[in-house]
Amino acid sequence: MGEETVAAPSEVRLRTFVKCLWSFRSDHPATLPGIVVPDAHVEFVVHLGRPWAMASNDAPLASQPQMFLMAQSQGSLRFAPAGPSDLVAFRTNAAGATALVGPRLVELWDTPVPLEELWGARAWALHQELSAAATPRGRFRVLERFLANSFAGTGGETLRSAQLLEETMLASPGASIGDIAARFGMGLRTMERRYSRFVGLPPQRVHTIARLLHACHLIRTARDLDLGAVAHRAGFYDHASFSNRFRELVGCSPSRFRAMEDVHYVELG
Repeated sequence: MGEETVAAPSEVRLRTFVKCLWSFRSDHPATLPGIVVPDAHVEFVVHLGRPWAMASNDAPLASQPQMFLMAQSQGSLRFAPAGPSDLVAFRTNAAGATALVGPRLVELWDTPVPLEELWGARAWALHQELSAAATPRGRFRVLERFLANSFAGTGGETLRSAQLLEETMLASPGASIGDIAARFGMGLRTMERRYSRFVGLPPQRVHTIARLLHACHLIRTARDLDLGAVAHRAGFYDHASFSNRFRELVGCSPSRFRAMEDVHYVELG
């Protein structure tokens, strides 16, 4: 299967924006079955070996860029390593990604974007530093230095937007966007403007993704729970609406998702 290493940033300030650092290395073609459900976070991936192939839903597999950003909000992903693997990556929330790539994030959702298009020579300098590090921990130190420098000038608005995003993701499935805004001490219009500037997705869409991730967990772990009950617990008032939104996010029906042998999704909370 290969060696996977996952760690939280050692610097506490980075954890507001960076969810984890991770690396994967395999001397043989790795098998990665199943699908990965989108969760409105952003992956920054650097292949130090041959890039993998990737596809959304049932689209044909296509080679990933050598270094890229992937901000996925709909359609599950499939991966197929093309040979021995060696990569390092980090995952951020959308506010953190905006601090790293600027307001262009709104244009970048749901398609892989080469990092050299966003960072120019800085991307290849990072690739060179990561290639020179011999261990996953050494590579994580390289990433942390890069991220600490990148976030050095980040202001309070970005920090508050990251906190608002977290509040939206962890809110009760039955909460409204207005409820979430009020708990955060702002009006709905202010919340929508902040999301437009720092997230690139409407707040309602992020909350829907969170509700559907909750549904994914129920579908996979509470197998005696019928799908109508899953829909209700995830904050949907009818099964048809739930099924439609689930297909939009995951790319398959809830019943097919329950029957799949291997799926990967973020557990909130």
